[in-house]
Amino acid sequence: MKKKFIFATLIASTFLCTKNVYAFDSNNYKNKSLCGTYEVAGFHTDGVIDPVKCTNNYEEAKNWMKNNGAKDLAIMTKVGGETKIIDANVALLDLSVNPETLTYFYTNPNLTGSSYTYMDTGSLYGGVDGAHMETAYGSNGWVAKVKTGNFTGWIKASTYEIVPITWIKSTSTYSVTNSNIRHNYVAKIQNTYNGSSGRTIGPKPTMLNTGTYYSFDGHYFYTNLETMIKDYKNGNFNNSVNKNNPYYNYYMYLSNHTKTAYSSINIDEYIRNNLGYKENVYGNAANGSNSRLYGSGTFFYYAQEKYGVNAILSLSLSRNETGNGTSYLAVNKNNGFGLNAVDSNPINGANWYASFSSSILGYASKWITYGYAHPRDWRYFGPQFGDKWIGMNVKY
Repeated sequence: MKKKFIFATLIASTFLCTKNVYAFDSNNYKNKSLCGTYEVAGFHTDGVIDPVKCTNNYEEAKNWMKNNGAKDLAIMTKVGGETKIIDANVALLDLSVNPETLTYFYTNPNLTGSSYTYMDTGSLYGGVDGAHMETAYGSNGWVAKVKTGNFTGWIKASTYEIVPITWIKSTSTYSVTNSNIRHNYVAKIQNTYNGSSGRTIGPKPTMLNTGTYYSFDGHYFYTNLETMIKDYKNGNFNNSVNKNNPYYNYYMYLSNHTKTAYSSINIDEYIRNNLGYKENVYGNAANGSNSRLYGSGTFFYYAQEKYGVNAILSLSLSRNETGNGTSYLAVNKNNGFGLNAVDSNPINGANWYASFSSSILGYASKWITYGYAHPRDWRYFGPQFGDKWIGMNVKY
């Protein structure tokens, strides 16, 4: 098959159209002329775009591409006057191109009904990439199905670009050391990235050896990106390194309606000794040694006893949302969780509380017990933090 493809490539580059060399960016091929309404081309690792099949029918182009099977093949056509990749054999989606703040994910290709979930795809910590599953054309034009954050759903064309695997220079990964597992983030999958953005998410999983892995669900891990994408498309995890033993991060899937064995004294000791904060914040700005979290152990524990919300889970979310209790909202609005700090109006829209402790109690009561973790609440997808498929994070 590989020999046939090479031969076909040689013929195409001679008779269909000349090879074109582009940088690994859609801005550099958006004005490219096509040999037919739909052009199947090889996207080579050196930047060459090599036409191999011309047709006026998408299904014909799609079937030819899939039957050939080469991992660098993609289909291009004109959309709104510009050349775009609309399908590919093996690819990721660049979600960072969305001109809007949020990307909405649907369960059907017509994008009808309410979106199932959404993500801030313009942020490293939101998610800028996902596995391309399939393409469809419907009432909203071209749409793609993507797998990211353990959710598989459809998104509209303006929110993504398809990047063939041969043009991918970096992607989100997981690093496993002898002591922990870390989720690493990138800014642009077409660019080489040597940064250190990411987060340690837990102790080393027993089922994983040390090394670097790919995963868009956080449960099944792969050492090869192409193998992972092909498994996803086939609807299985057969070639993952832990196919019979999926990983579930303990605190991500622990119900908020549990109780920690740690006491209020333990929480305060952790804030002092592990986080290094020695006093509360006085004034309107924090420094390196003070935090709104200081001395708050009693209130996290009391909220657990009164409203049934795990004190350690509450502390962890407060740390994440306030930069360990040092953010502007934590210091100036006593807002310990970024409550109502929506993207469109994060400062003025955020809740103000009379004290930091009152925000802890308000979070446990209104936002968890009678909010996200209440079965009758519209945001309820389970009482755990979860991911984009189950738990608070679906609508968070």
